[in-house]
Amino acid sequence: MRRSWALGWLIIGLLILKMGCGDGTKPPLGPEDGENTPLEEIPSEISAFVDTGLLAAVSQALDKSVDALSIEDLLSLTGLDASNRSIVDLRGIEQLKNLTTLVLGANNVGDISMLTSLEKLMFLDLSNNQIVDISPLSSLKHLQALIVDNNEIHDISPLLELTDLVSVELRGNPLDDTSLDSHLSILRGRDVHIGFEIDEAPLESMEDDASDDPSSTGSMEDAPPGSGVPQIAFSSNRRTPGAGTASELEIYVIEIDGGNPVNLSAHLTSLPLLDGREPDSLVVHVRDGRQPSWSPDGAWIAFSSQRDGNDEIYIMALDGRHPVNLTKHSARDGAPSWSPDGRRIAFVSDRNGNSNIFAMDANGDNVKQLTFDGSVDAGNLSWSPDGRQIAFASWQGGIYVLNLDSRDVAQLTDDPHSNSPSWSPNGFRIAFAKSDTSYSNSDIYTMNADGSGVIQLTDNLIWEFEPCWSPDGKRIAFTVSENATSDIFVMDADGDNVTQMTDDSADDRSPAWAPF
Repeated sequence: MRRSWALGWLIIGLLILKMGCGDGTKPPLGPEDGENTPLEEIPSEISAFVDTGLLAAVSQALDKSVDALSIEDLLSLTGLDASNRSIVDLRGIEQLKNLTTLVLGANNVGDISMLTSLEKLMFLDLSNNQIVDISPLSSLKHLQALIVDNNEIHDISPLLELTDLVSVELRGNPLDDTSLDSHLSILRGRDVHIGFEIDEAPLESMEDDASDDPSSTGSMEDAPPGSGVPQIAFSSNRRTPGAGTASELEIYVIEIDGGNPVNLSAHLTSLPLLDGREPDSLVVHVRDGRQPSWSPDGAWIAFSSQRDGNDEIYIMALDGRHPVNLTKHSARDGAPSWSPDGRRIAFVSDRNGNSNIFAMDANGDNVKQLTFDGSVDAGNLSWSPDGRQIAFASWQGGIYVLNLDSRDVAQLTDDPHSNSPSWSPNGFRIAFAKSDTSYSNSDIYTMNADGSGVIQLTDNLIWEFEPCWSPDGKRIAFTVSENATSDIFVMDADGDNVTQMTDDSADDRSPAWAPF
């Protein structure tokens, strides 16, 4: 309900300004209306205005010439649009004590200290200015909607003082680590709508990521996505081998030849738990991470975690920094899968009873339920390359495909032992795993996107599952479980040239190729 107020306040703000600015058809102000009026000609009782652009906006909002303005007029103003007027200095605005709506976007404002006396403000637009320090906003206790896109803001801690805040737009600001790791999480925990493009967050160099984890033996500096060195993210309990529970798994990235494994989960210890408690870095489960899924640009990884006591969907930057809990729900949310355009993340949730498929914006907003059939328990998810379909596994009936346009669901296999679908990059084939009826072993298969043309790629008396196509469609990574441990293997798309990529005493599973 609170999130619906974000759009509501935008509309209310515009309505207030409409009522306060005449019919909206007046021509631009001339000097006689206050624009560029010499300061010595301004009445002394409102001479505190030193920026003629700001004064012109006030004059137009009140539909009075500057020389006719009075203090009473200033106090009658409840809405002001002063956008796009090259305003630099806000001195004088403190006289507008009854403003509830103020738009100052697209100016050259840096100092906003004059806003502290506008205690009735409920809607404030400061986008596209030169603001660094937003501490003066902490006194605006009634503020509910704030827009500060495209400024130079590093620290958003003053926003934590705004207990009535419903919505804040932060895109295009170089937020510091504390704001990204902690303050955003606190605001989301209050159900504040946050507009923040995750791909605009500063991704710090990993040269200082000499991981505090002894099992992290390499650096990703030499092999970023797009460098031509293929990489795979996966889940592993290699920091605590033998622990044997899902909550001991953490997210790693490794080069395709098995070199330079990097643990990305260490930074999860800096993110407060959902109940606001600071996590104990010595408790293993606070670093839990499973089922990694790369964003199409390779800058972010979505994953599921039980660190809050139940399954949630998180994202983190390529170097493991800036983890964010996107779902914050008491239900079990898992199996994240990034859409091909990077705008949405599909996932599985039992928040409405049986497990169904949901999708949300990449920042956690706009959650939509996509399947409603109580007989379908959705498992692993894979988007089609064109973004129009999602393949998923149902433990009641094999592999299905959901058409996102019609919402129709088509069954591709009628074998309940089929699982882990992965769509090929060209969209023609789907890889999947299938076990025998006794669950004694599992092999990797591919089929056409309509379920025909099934081909078995592996034939071993062990568990081979979780196939994942490489971005070029030439190889398939998969998990092999044998002798109470599991490792990541890679083979050609036709099943030839099987190569073991990881070889240790831990459980390595859920491979996900980085874009290249």
